[in-house]
Amino acid sequence: MRHPLARDIAVVLVVKVVALAALYIAFFGPHHRPEVTPQTMERAILGAATTIMPDGQPPMFTTRSTESRRTVHHV
Repeated sequence: MRHPLARDIAVVLVVKVVALAALYIAFFGPHHRPEVTPQTMERAILGAATTIMPDGQPPMFTTRSTESRRTVHHV
């Protein structure tokens, strides 16, 4: 690397890689990820926990509280 511009570009690229690695570790690392289980996905999608029927099968339709429903009024 005899050319000063090549040295400057190499330094900038190294600084960028270090900065991206620091941002990844600080904000997107494995310790920032929540544990995703079928139960947490069910709560996130349905908004309420479902109950298991006596035969061990989940119900076909779950009821949601009326508070979570939006009412759309058309004029």
